[in-house]
Formats: sequence, C-alpha cells, structure tokens
Amino acid sequence: MNFNATTSSTSPPIINCSLPNAPKNVIMVAGPQEPDRIALIVLYFVIFTIGFVGNSLVCFIILTKRVAITTTTIFLCNLAFIDLILLLSLVPMKVARQFTLGYILGTALCKIEGYLGTVCLANASLTLVVMGVDKYIAIAKPFKRHYFRKRWAIAIVCIIWILTSLVMMVPLINNAVEYFYYQPAATCIGFCYSYWNSLVAARIYYVFVLSFDFICPSLMIIYFYSTIAIYVIKTKRMHRYGLVKKFYSRRKRQILKMLIAVVAAFYVCWTPYSILTLLRVFRTININTVPYLRQLSNYFLLLTFCSAAINPIIYGLYHENFKASMKLMYSASTRTHSYTISRTRTISRTSTAGSFNARNAERQKSIMRHKLAVLRANSNQQSEVAKV
Repeated sequence: MNFNATTSSTSPPIINCSLPNAPKNVIMVAGPQEPDRIALIVLYFVIFTIGFVGNSLVCFIILTKRVAITTTTIFLCNLAFIDLILLLSLVPMKVARQFTLGYILGTALCKIEGYLGTVCLANASLTLVVMGVDKYIAIAKPFKRHYFRKRWAIAIVCIIWILTSLVMMVPLINNAVEYFYYQPAATCIGFCYSYWNSLVAARIYYVFVLSFDFICPSLMIIYFYSTIAIYVIKTKRMHRYGLVKKFYSRRKRQILKMLIAVVAAFYVCWTPYSILTLLRVFRTININTVPYLRQLSNYFLLLTFCSAAINPIIYGLYHENFKASMKLMYSASTRTHSYTISRTRTISRTSTAGSFNARNAERQKSIMRHKLAVLRANSNQQSEVAKV
C-alpha cells in the first residue's frame, strides 16, 4: 500500500504552481497544525527504538545460529529484515514530515517512499502465507514435509522479493512532488502524490494492490490456519480415545500460537489504513472535510509500523529458543559488564600498589646511598687521623 497521499488528481490546482515565476517554498513551522504532533513524534520514536533493537536481535540470533535453523526461523528472519527496512527508511521520513508544512524530501525520496511501502507490505503478507503453508504441510500433511526444506525456504524468500520488487514498481513511475497553493502563506508548497491521468486506472491499480497485498493473502491464511485448527482438534479427540499417539508437542503448539499471533498483529495493524486508503481512492470520504479524520489517518499510518515493534515481542513470548537465546545474551552482557568493572578495579588496585612499592623501593635506595656516603666520610676521617 502506498504510504503517500494516494488520491489521484486530474483537475488543476488553485493556481498553476508549475509556472517558473510561481512562488514555491517549503514552510518550516512547528509542524502540521495538529495538537497531537508531539505525541506522534514520541510514538514514532518509541516504535523505532523497540522495533530496531528487537528485530536486530532476531536477525543476529538467527544468522549466528543461536537457534536451530528451520524453515520457520528463515521466514521469521525475512519478516525481521522487512521490519528493519520499514523502520530505517520510512520512519525518519514520517518524523521529518511532522516538522514541515509540505514535502521537503524531493521527488526521488517520494518515489522510494511509496515503492518501499508497497514492496514491504506485499513481501510481509506473502511471507505469512508461505509460513501458513509450511505449518499446514508440517501438521496436516507430514509425509510431504520434504517439500519445505531449508534450501527451498531460502529460494521461496528470494522469489518473493523478486516478485514483489517487480510487481510493485508503479510508485517509482507515478509518484512525484506536486506543488499546490497554500492561501495562508500565499505560496506554493509541495506534496508527494501518486499522479494518474485517469481516475479509473488509479482505482484499478489500488484494487489490484489491495487484493495482492491484503485480500488474497488473508483468504489463504484463513484457509490454512482454520484447516490446521480443525486437524488439531480432530487429532486431540482421537488421542483422547486412544486411536492415535500424541504427536503434537508443547513446542509445536507454542510455535503455532506464535505464528497466529504474528498474523493477527499484522492484520490488526494494517487493516485500518488499508481500508482508509481504499475509501480515499474511490472518493467515498475526504479527510479534509470530515472532522478529525486527518488526525485519525495519521494514527492509522502510525499503527502500520507497530507490527514491526510487536513482532520481536511475540517471538520472545512464544518461541522458547528465542527466549532462551535472549536471556543468554542478556546474562552474558551482564557478566561481561561485571567482569569489566571488577577487572578495572583490580588493575587500579594493582597499579596503586605497584606505584606505592616503587616509591618505597626508591626511598630505601636513597637511604642506603646516604648511609654509604656517611660510612665513606667516616672512613676518610679515620684514615687522615691515623696519618697524623
């Protein structure tokens, strides 16, 4: 889904801001005139901090093989990588736009912003679908488990990246900074828009994006996880009556719960903004005329980034290997810090004692030299007296 203002426009602005003599300017103000600007900046900062630290830890734990490398961990690493891209590239842009009235980042970043948003959303939703297929085969079709090996999982991740990167290239072509007249400042300010010559084409594209990123993956995920749930319930009943052996371990149950929680968090975070974008494209609502809808749209956009901060927390709560690895890393860092402090204190005490011993030895040498000088002087006096 495009992260920019996604309404296409075929009507000209109030004045022709594209003329060479049109007054174009970016107004540096205390931010868009919403009372919740500071709240948005603080929330973006909190989400960025939690998401960056958490997803970096997830990638580090998987890439350093501190957990068993399985198809599930490969897909989780891909999700963490997607979240890092969103946090590192798009969150700073969103925060920067809170300080200005108008788009100041230029056409290139306007295109990149829309492109990364659509690619990452499509990539994440398809990865969740593949994870559902993986668990479906592992639980409902265990004899076909060989279809999803680690090499196949890596290949599928690469295919997803190539597919989404090619399919979602429209923002690189259509996005541009358009200048519009701003009456209070009597000047033109820039906005990042996805520009379409035809409103019908814009609607077709956004319906396609919504279907590709959201609707079709949702239906597939619902099918696979509902099938898994039905199969697990039937198997539990058969185990209760002694018809089959218990096969569903606690670890597998926890991993399944984790995946369901990740899927639920993803759709809770993305559904409001996706619906709002679709309504704006079809001109069902206008955020500039409906009271408080512009502020609400800012929070819907903020909510899309919350999944990047929530996912690492879910991994730590449900995945026992992740939890154990994080505890080991925390205890190791604590021990290292304690060892560094104690080592520093020991070295300090040793150096203090060494300097004291050196000064004491020098003092003893000085005393011995003084005694030898006195003895030599007495010896010389005695020899002179003997001569006399």
